Amino acid sequence: MGGSFVVNLALNPLKKLNEEISTINETSLTKKLKISKNISEANKIAISFNNLLQRLDDAFKSQKNFVQHASHELRTPLTTMFATTQAALEGSHSVDEYKEILRSLKQDQNNLIELSNALLLLSQLEKLQYKPEWKVIRIDDLLYESMAYTKKIFNGMVIDFAFNTIPETEEFLQFKASEPLLRSAFTNLIKNAFLYSNNQKTNIILVADKDALEVHFENTGRHLSEKEVL
Repeated sequence: MGGSFVVNLALNPLKKLNEEISTINETSLTKKLKISKNISEANKIAISFNNLLQRLDDAFKSQKNFVQHASHELRTPLTTMFATTQAALEGSHSVDEYKEILRSLKQDQNNLIELSNALLLLSQLEKLQYKPEWKVIRIDDLLYESMAYTKKIFNGMVIDFAFNTIPETEEFLQFKASEPLLRSAFTNLIKNAFLYSNNQKTNIILVADKDALEVHFENTGRHLSEKEVL
């Protein structure tokens, strides 16, 4: 009788721990098990389980952020392609004009494929390290492409582009990187500079020399609230 009491007393913390664990699911990963001041095996298990919950919660948040990012990135080119197709169907154009529209759609589709591949790469963060197969990019060429693309989406957009200093050689403008991801980043920065400006104007300044390669996006307008920043 006494032995049974001692066993039950010893197992009681584990039973309580099991009851707490059974209430946790994918919607309550932020819930943590109670940690007592006593040093016991049950307490060690609770600490390890809480650490596991934190890692799972971080993984779910990362997945959610990626899905939101991917949806946002894919929406813009799809919307552009739809608008171009709709305009072509509603209007009357010459053969050459239709060919030009198709060439534009083909380029948009190619950019969409590249972006999809880049997002797939982004979903596997460990693969985002330097890749030898990345091609050499000229940053000014990529900026011009990004500016042309955003101007096609937003009517009335004004962009001033200038070099802070004239590079001594073309090498100062070149580097290896993931072109689709960098193009997406530039496009988003230009788009946001336009949307949150008070005069629909964006200034882009490129600093390129042997010591630095920087791109500055500037606009005038109100400061974003903390909610808008998040």
